[in-house]
Amino acid sequence: NSKKVIFKAKPGELPGWSPSRDFSTVFLSLHAKPGEPQIFAVINTDGTGYREFARLDGSSHCWPTWSWDNRYLVCAESKDKVTRLLRISVADGQTHELLNLKDAYVEEAHFSPDGRFIAYEAYATSDTDPFSRIFVMPAEGGEPQMVYEQRQTETFFILFEQLRLLDWTADGRYLAIGSDKGGKGALNLLPMKDGKAAGEPVFVKYGDFRDAQTTATGGLIYHA
Repeated sequence: NSKKVIFKAKPGELPGWSPSRDFSTVFLSLHAKPGEPQIFAVINTDGTGYREFARLDGSSHCWPTWSWDNRYLVCAESKDKVTRLLRISVADGQTHELLNLKDAYVEEAHFSPDGRFIAYEAYATSDTDPFSRIFVMPAEGGEPQMVYEQRQTETFFILFEQLRLLDWTADGRYLAIGSDKGGKGALNLLPMKDGKAAGEPVFVKYGDFRDAQTTATGGLIYHA
């Protein structure tokens, strides 16, 4: 139950943070005021090695997730009904645009354990398209493949309560999906092989699963 402060934000800063899967490093997002650049930084979990490595345009917000080898971050940047899927190098901040989607909103994006693929969850920005979909694409860029879709019964603004891409399992064999049908949430595993769906989702247990990350040893940490 011991606690140790490893980073203290400056007055006015609004930091977001996310630990790497092996808990050796913490990603920090520092966004002081609307319209100012979003600063990306990392710090070791012992409080050493603070380093800023990238700045993004302050007109939009990008919340990334870690690759399994701690080398990259992937995030979706949305502005004016256009979403850019970005891969960012932690070493030097080099940013590569993987996708540019119009009239679509990407909520979650996750690297596969072997680093070959990125799975992301996309919604239309209007109620005329009532589906939420999960796609998988090569991590270096390429054509996305839809692996799962679910029809929504609510408006776009309530979609986050319906279908959620959580993460890959540590062996890369499944995508963990949180779903909510008929008011009852559940955790399901979608079989995957070479970036494509390899079967129907497998039910695991009922519950409210969201904002999840698989650890390097295979545990699923989630907010309920």
